Amino acid sequence: MLARSRFTGVSSILGRVQNGKIMKSSVSVKNARFLSTEMEPREKMVYDVVTVGAGPAGLSAAIRLKQLAQKNGTDISVCVIDKGAEVGAHILSGNVFETRALDELFPDWKELDAPIETAATEDHFMLLTK
Repeated sequence: MLARSRFTGVSSILGRVQNGKIMKSSVSVKNARFLSTEMEPREKMVYDVVTVGAGPAGLSAAIRLKQLAQKNGTDISVCVIDKGAEVGAHILSGNVFETRALDELFPDWKELDAPIETAATEDHFMLLTK
C-alpha cells in the first residue's frame, strides 16, 4: 500500500505516514530500475552548475553566471537542460518581450545579428464576449 502524507500530499513506496513520519511498509516493487543492483554503468557528465529550464530565467541565469566567472578569471561549466527538443521550442507561436534584459546581458546584441527582427511599437488588449 502506498502512503500519502497528509502534510505534503506525496505518496511514498517506503510505507505509511504516521505522525508525520514514514513508517516501514511491506510494499513490493518489482522490476523497478532504480532498485536494481545489476544496472550497466551510466555515462555521466559533471558540471559546476546545472540550470533546469531554457526559458528566459534559466538562460539569463546561465549566461550571467558565465559572464561573472569570466570577469573573475574563473572557468566554470554550466549546463542548461530543458524538456523541449531545443531552446525556444515552447514559444513557436511567437514571442513579444521587453529587450531590457538583453540590453543588460548583451549590450551589443543588436550588432551581433540577434534574430530579433520586428520591434513591437504598440499593444492592444481585447476581450472575447458572447
